[in-house]
Amino acid sequence: GPFPQAAAARGVWEVGAAMLNDLESAGVPLTPHHFECVLRACDRKARWQEALALLGRMQAASLRPTSAALECALRACSKADQQEMVEAVWEVLRAEVANPSAPLRPPMRTYNTLMRALSGGIGPKRVDGARRRGAEQVLLAFDEAVRLRLPLDETAYKHALRACDLLGEWRRALDLLDESRAAGAPADVLSYGNAMSACARNGRVGNVLQLLDKMRADGLQPNAFCYNSALIACTRASRLPQALSILREMEGEGGVEPTTHSYAALLRACSGAGDWRTAVQLLRRMERLELKAEAVHYGLPSTRVRAAARTARSCRCCARCRAWGSTRTWQPSPPPSPSARQTTSCRAPSRSSSACTRSRWRPTSRRTTCCCRRATAPQSTPRWSVWSSPCQSSAWSQTSSTTTPPSARSAAPATSSAWLRCSA
Repeated sequence: GPFPQAAAARGVWEVGAAMLNDLESAGVPLTPHHFECVLRACDRKARWQEALALLGRMQAASLRPTSAALECALRACSKADQQEMVEAVWEVLRAEVANPSAPLRPPMRTYNTLMRALSGGIGPKRVDGARRRGAEQVLLAFDEAVRLRLPLDETAYKHALRACDLLGEWRRALDLLDESRAAGAPADVLSYGNAMSACARNGRVGNVLQLLDKMRADGLQPNAFCYNSALIACTRASRLPQALSILREMEGEGGVEPTTHSYAALLRACSGAGDWRTAVQLLRRMERLELKAEAVHYGLPSTRVRAAARTARSCRCCARCRAWGSTRTWQPSPPPSPSARQTTSCRAPSRSSSACTRSRWRPTSRRTTCCCRRATAPQSTPRWSVWSSPCQSSAWSQTSSTTTPPSARSAAPATSSAWLRCSA
């Protein structure tokens, strides 16, 4: 009657539930329409517990829920972020569809509501495991709609494409785009963006660029999400020059302003390529554009800057040592014990001030190398040698075959064979 409908329109679920009790006490037979009105009121106020109780009350009264009643229960549980209860209502829907006596034939709107409720479990606040599970359930609901031969619309393809994006199923995403075109449901910018993001997760640069061309052919303008997917694809494929060209196209022909995600993808590409100079330029560009750089933006190039600085110092020291030649001898300072680390000092006759204190005592049984990648001949027995640090120019080997520890050789004369001589 009009009273339950008014309660549903205003969301007064308490009044609707009280009216159901009054009708039942008066001996008026209840119909699924009465319960549907109260469920609509529960949907408006996100009263998922009362909605599930009404579904149980319908089953106790031998009344089968309608598609509209199940949709109200799904929306109420989704608004309250109750994913487990959404799955419970889904099981009721499956049971009604599989009823042998009179199976329920839900419209496509019911499965769109189901996929929208399941997609609540793939939001940004969810952990990765829960998001993947939610995406897999969305695809399962989509497959159920296909098996029931329901007419798929644009909304159904959007939910499926978003799930493929999160799962990285780029092949299925491309197939869904083709199916949507064949079904008369053309994809929009968001659908293309989800398909491009699925391809970008797997480094499919060619597929992403093809989708960009298809968007323009369909009269659609790519947005920042689409360009960011192309940048991520180039990053995963280690194509820094192509990523920079996409950035120029994004700012030029596309007329789209880069976001912090755009620069994060570019900085990752610079980090993978070891191009720290380009990374620093990108950071300065972010400052000029007044984009808020986070810790991750500064952390990506900083590792490459430190590595480049270490390499530069090593190369300078190597060049200096190679300039001295093999006539310079290196004598270790007396180490206290074999287990202790002791620095060595350069005994250069004319350049006593230029001392290298980077090498340390370390027991070795094979060979010693440095950043020049030169190695001495393998040693047959474990001996004490000087461990070459990155600043040393070449390998260091003992001129004597003695196995005496450094403590015993510390008192050796200046011409002792325990000295270490540069083999460069």
